Amino acid sequence: MPPFTPLIINGQSVSSSTGAQYEVKNPFSGEVVGLAASASSTDCKAAITSAYNAFKTWEQSTLATRRSILLRAADLVETDRYKDMIIQAVQEETAASHEMAMFNWVTSAGFLRSSAVLTRDLGGERFPSDRTPGVSVLTEKKPFGVIFTQSPWNAPIALTLRAVAVPILCGNTVVFRPSELSPRSCAIVCELFKEAGLPDGVFNFLSISSQDTPERTKEIIANSLVRKITFTGSDRVGRIIAMEAAKHLKPCVLELGGKAPAVVLNDANVQEAAKHILTGAMLHSGQICMSTERVIAQSGVAEDLFAEICALANKLKSTNKLGALFSENHAESVLSLVREAQKDGVQVLVGDVSRKGAVINPHVLLAEKPQIGQKFWERESFGPVLVVTVAESVDEAVNLANASDYSLTSSLWTSDLYLAQQVASRINAGYTNINGSTIHSEPTLGLIGLGGSSGYGRFGVDDFTYAKSIVIHPLGQKSVLFGSETKSCSKQGYLPILPEDQPPPRGRSIVNGRRVPTYILGWKLSREELTEIVPDKEEREASEGICSAIGRRWETSSVSKKYSKDNIYMRPDYMFSGMVHGDVFLAHSSSCKYTYPPQYIDDVMELYNIKTRPACSETKSGSKRCYPPILPEDQPPPRGRSIVNGRRVPTYLLGWKLSEEELIEMVPDEKERHCYVGIRSAIGRRWNSSSASEKYSKDNRYMRPDYMFSGMVHGDAFYAYSSSRKYTYPPQYIDDVMELYNIKTRPAWYRLG
Repeated sequence: MPPFTPLIINGQSVSSSTGAQYEVKNPFSGEVVGLAASASSTDCKAAITSAYNAFKTWEQSTLATRRSILLRAADLVETDRYKDMIIQAVQEETAASHEMAMFNWVTSAGFLRSSAVLTRDLGGERFPSDRTPGVSVLTEKKPFGVIFTQSPWNAPIALTLRAVAVPILCGNTVVFRPSELSPRSCAIVCELFKEAGLPDGVFNFLSISSQDTPERTKEIIANSLVRKITFTGSDRVGRIIAMEAAKHLKPCVLELGGKAPAVVLNDANVQEAAKHILTGAMLHSGQICMSTERVIAQSGVAEDLFAEICALANKLKSTNKLGALFSENHAESVLSLVREAQKDGVQVLVGDVSRKGAVINPHVLLAEKPQIGQKFWERESFGPVLVVTVAESVDEAVNLANASDYSLTSSLWTSDLYLAQQVASRINAGYTNINGSTIHSEPTLGLIGLGGSSGYGRFGVDDFTYAKSIVIHPLGQKSVLFGSETKSCSKQGYLPILPEDQPPPRGRSIVNGRRVPTYILGWKLSREELTEIVPDKEEREASEGICSAIGRRWETSSVSKKYSKDNIYMRPDYMFSGMVHGDVFLAHSSSCKYTYPPQYIDDVMELYNIKTRPACSETKSGSKRCYPPILPEDQPPPRGRSIVNGRRVPTYLLGWKLSEEELIEMVPDEKERHCYVGIRSAIGRRWNSSSASEKYSKDNRYMRPDYMFSGMVHGDAFYAYSSSRKYTYPPQYIDDVMELYNIKTRPAWYRLG
C-alpha cells in the first residue's frame, strides 16, 4: 500500500472532510508512489481559521523563541532519520537523481540556520521628525498575519523551507499548499517544524489535487483573513495568481522562472566558463529556475567555448545521469521548442531531438542571430536545452542578454573585474554572478525578479513584514514655572509655563488693590496697556473666569502639597484661570488679574494638544458663575441636567459666550441659574460630604470625602463642573477617569463663586 499524506490543520493530521484523495506517481517509471488527501473548501477554511487564531499569540512570541525553533529544526534535519526520509521521498516523487535529492537534504540545515539569524533584521528605528521639533518617530516591523504560501516540486524540501521559514520567523502564520506532485516531501517540513516546537496552527498543510487546485486557490486568496500570497512556479500560473490577488488588492511575492544568460567576454577563462555553464544548464535536467539557458560569447572566445561545451555535453550524455522531466507531456513540449528552433534556422550541435518517456538527453543549439519573438531565445524551456550565440561587442552581448522577459539570474565571465562591474550593472537580472554559475544565490538575500516572467519580490524579512510608524509628541518640554504667589485670603495665584532656558520675564499684577511686580509670561503690561487692550472696566475687573485648558487648580491641602513635591509644574497655592477677549487671553482670579497674550495660549494649546481655543461666558448672577466652553462657537450649547430642590431641571453649563439676558432666556428659573450643584456627571457620580462619597474615598487614593467631581460629555470631550468649594484633582486621577470612560480630551476645570 503506498504511503498516505494527510492534511495538517492546527497541528492535527486529518483526511479531507470529503474523503477525497489522489495518486502521486513517479514521473520516470509511472509507478504510484503515494496517496495524498485533497483538501475541500471546508478544509481550506479550517486551515485559514487555525492560522488566524494562532497568529494572535504567535505575533507576540519573542524573537528568541522563533530563532530557537528554527535552530532546533536545523539540528533535527541533520539526523539520519530525516536524511533517509527526505532522500527517499524526493527520489520517489520527483525522479530526482541521488545528487539532487542529497542537495535538498544537505542545504536544509544551512538554510534554517541562516534564516534564524535574520531576527537581527526585525528591529525598528527611531529618528527625529523632519516636520515638528521635539517629536520622535518610531518604526516597527510588524507581521502581516496569515500568509498563503505555495512551492513547486523541483526542489521540494529547499523551496518549502524557503516558503515558510522566513514568514514564520517574522511572526506570521502560514497556510501552505505544496505542488500536487510532491506532497509527501513537503509534509516532511511540516513534521520537522512541529517536532522543533512550533505551536499548533502556525504551519497548516493543504495538499490539493491538480483538478481541485485552481478552485481551492481562488477561494484561499479571496478569504479576508489571508493577508499575503507567495508562489514559486511557472509564469503562466503566476499570472493567474497575481490576477486573483489583484481582485482583492492583496500583495504577492512571485518567483516564476528564468532564461538565465551567461555572457562570456574575450578575456574569460574558457575551460572554467564551459564547465560551470554546462553544469548550470543540465543540473536536475534543467528544471531549476536559475538554470543557464543562453550563452552569449564574444567572437574572440566563441569557437573554443562552444567546442568545450559540446565536449562536456556529449560526455554527460554517455553517462545517462540525467533524471527524468516531471512529466512526459512536459518532455514533449521541450522537444517541440527545439523543433521550432530548427525551423528558425537554429543548428543542433548536441542532441537527437528524441526522448525516452520523460527523459531527454542534453541538447546544445547554435543560433547565429537570435531575433525578437523567437521562443527558443525568449521563453523558458525548463529542460536540458542550452542555446549559444556569438556577439561581436560587449554592447551587443548585453542587448542579447536582456532580450527576454525573464530577469532572475545571470552570469558574466571576464578577467577584468573593473569591466565586470560595469557590464554586470547593465544586465537586467536580480543576480549577476561574476565568474560563477547562474545557479547561485545568497540565502540571506534570496532571489528577486525585476517583473515580467520572473515575478517580483524576494523571500526576505522586508517582504513578510510591514513598517508601522509611531509618532511620539511629548506632553511638553520640561519647564520651570514662574508665577505670582498671592497672599490674599484665597491664596491663589497664576501659573505660567516657560522653558527652563528663558529668564523669568517681569509683569504686573494687582493684589488687594495695589500694584506688585510679578514674574509672569514674558510681556510687560502697564495699566495703560491693559486698559487699551480691555477698555471695559467691569470686564477687566471681573472675578469670574474659566480655568485654563490645561485644567488644574491647586490649593493648600495635604493632597496637593504631597503631590507637588514630585511635580515641578505645580505649586499647591497656584491657580491658572482666565478668559478670552478677542484673541487675548486674560488670566485672573477673585483678587488679581493678569493678561495672557495670544502666543501663550498657542503655546499651551500645542503643549497639551488642545484643538480649540479657550472661551468664556460670564454671568452677573449673585453666585458669579461662569461657563467654560472650549468648543467651536458655531455649535449650539449642549444641554445637561441639574437637581434643584429635589427635581431634575435642564441646565446649560457648557456654552459659548452667554450674556445675562441670553442665560435668563434659556434658564428662566433663578434658583436653577444659581444652583450650586453640578450638571449630570459623565461618570454618573457626584461627590460631597455624604456617606457614599466617604465610603468610596476609603478605597480611592485620589478622592477626599469633601470632593465633588461632576460634569458632562460633549462628543469626546469631558467638561467638569464643581460648586463654590475648592477641590484638588491630581493629574493621575484625571488620567484614570479619562481611560476608564474613554474620554479623548482632557477636561477644563473651573470654579463657582
